[in-house]
Amino acid sequence: MLDEISKSHANKIAEIANLKYDKFYAWYKQILLMASGLLSVLVALHSKNSETYIEHLAFITTIVSLSLGILSGSIFLFSESHNLKKVQEDFSDKAIKYLNDKNQANFVVTVQTSKIFVFCERLSYISFLVALIAMCYYAILSDCAI
Repeated sequence: MLDEISKSHANKIAEIANLKYDKFYAWYKQILLMASGLLSVLVALHSKNSETYIEHLAFITTIVSLSLGILSGSIFLFSESHNLKKVQEDFSDKAIKYLNDKNQANFVVTVQTSKIFVFCERLSYISFLVALIAMCYYAILSDCAI
């Protein structure tokens, strides 16, 4: 009876964790989509030369930060499929071990996200924040120059 309750709780925890990650990755994909659209609009509609060096620097900082955020965010999103591949491989290995030795019935699979993916996630957040600040600063400078 206790094993059934434990399995039920473990399944519920796994279900909630999967839902959490699905929602997070969906939100993150929307952030990347908005950043890509913003970058496209900024590049396409930028027609005038900057009045001052600082205004030009703010625009370039915005473009570079958005680009870096999109690139690092895309690498981070790849971690989702990379982790699923690692889970599949680990689970397959454990299933083969179970078939060979019925005493090893441990099918618990945990995957640690690679440090490069964690770094890319943090870099994307920082890049988007820098891009937002630089874009606001550019907008203020552009408005004052008119």
